[in-house]
Amino acid sequence: MTAESLWDVVHRLAREDPSIVFVGSDLNPTLLAEMRTELPEQFMMEGIQEQHLIGMAAGMALEGAQPVVSTIATFLTRRCFEQVHIDIGLHGLPVVLLGTGPGVAYHFFGPTHCAVDDFALLRTIPGVTLISPGSMAEAAVLLEEALRTKRFAYIRVPRPDYAVPETNLAPRIGVPVTLREGCDVAILSTGALTPGAVEAAERLADEGLSVAVHHVHTIKPLDPDSVRAIVGAVPLVMTVEEHLRDGGLGSAVLEILADGGAGTDASGSWMPVPRVVRLGLPDRYVAGYGSWADAVAAAGLDADSIAAELRRAPVKARS
Repeated sequence: MTAESLWDVVHRLAREDPSIVFVGSDLNPTLLAEMRTELPEQFMMEGIQEQHLIGMAAGMALEGAQPVVSTIATFLTRRCFEQVHIDIGLHGLPVVLLGTGPGVAYHFFGPTHCAVDDFALLRTIPGVTLISPGSMAEAAVLLEEALRTKRFAYIRVPRPDYAVPETNLAPRIGVPVTLREGCDVAILSTGALTPGAVEAAERLADEGLSVAVHHVHTIKPLDPDSVRAIVGAVPLVMTVEEHLRDGGLGSAVLEILADGGAGTDASGSWMPVPRVVRLGLPDRYVAGYGSWADAVAAAGLDADSIAAELRRAPVKARS
């Protein structure tokens, strides 16, 4: 997989295609410094006026540009929901939104900076693509696909110091990546929590439990055939996400099962349905200030908690 960072891809593609422009809001002044110098007409850094930025990007897209807009995830989604919905979504414009500090990554700034409901909000917008990479390298690959296919997309920008295991990782929008095979449990994890899911699975293997791990980097569209194939092979499914339990990955998986006639086969006959356990952030405002790791552990989403939850689940190891 490419060693380019997400920002390297923005710069390279903008150099190759003058229609690609970057619009940031009050970001680090060193971000894309080389692009700012080389391509000044394709680089804009605005102040703290996120809703204006979305309208501005939509106007540029209507004139043929492909804007890449970036700022803190919660301000890009919750604060700008109407502008994203109406200005971009209604017109199906090719605008890519890069949300920095997703989930509880900015826990040290407090609850106002925690984007814990961005999937739930944006999933209601028709035609949007929602991407939750586990590393900057994976984000770079998926951003390039989004720009080359001229999508209206929102990408959570992962913290650079967390990384999905990259063995044989070749992400394509909409298709989960299998990181580990298993026959007792299937974990569907997304974003920065996937490494913890893999670590939990490896620990449980030593205890005789066979746990598959599938990295779901695309929340919407989520391929229903892939999901059904994963959940149909095990008695227990666990979803893991750095998002409220409702409205994100876990909800999307349950909706696919329901819409596909969960509990019946193609002839309409009854068939077993796997138990689904959803791990996510609790239904309350994020409290306190601290590190990402502290917030993840407190929410029961770290490797220790995932393993403990599976030990309590009614799944016995196969001999």
